[in-house]
Amino acid sequence: TPEDASLAAPIALTVPLKITPTVDGPRAPKAGEVIYVFGFSEAAAARMAQAQGRIKALRARDVAGLGTLSLSLSGGCLRAPLDQEFPAATWLRTSPQGRYVQLTRTADLRALAATEGAAADAIPSWPPC
Repeated sequence: TPEDASLAAPIALTVPLKITPTVDGPRAPKAGEVIYVFGFSEAAAARMAQAQGRIKALRARDVAGLGTLSLSLSGGCLRAPLDQEFPAATWLRTSPQGRYVQLTRTADLRALAATEGAAADAIPSWPPC
């Protein structure tokens, strides 16, 4: 328990994502584009709901805190070679029937990696599937 009752220990949760190409995404794909949806299994969604419940309980007790959501890719394979640009945008929906809400604008991940001081080839060179 922290000495200051207005602060709480971090609530950390890592869950694996299911990756699925879709035509039922936040928008229709452009020519030559594939949209992938990253989703949680039912078990992972239950763990997320449990963590959210803990956060709501802390807020009800006026415990201060900040939150972050991050996504990292740690492996995979390529169905086709990557283009010079690697555009990505993030969208979120909270239920299978819900609407998507855009979180970030489309950005070239290769260019972002270069501006962060990483080499332009910092985007993984995964093997073919």
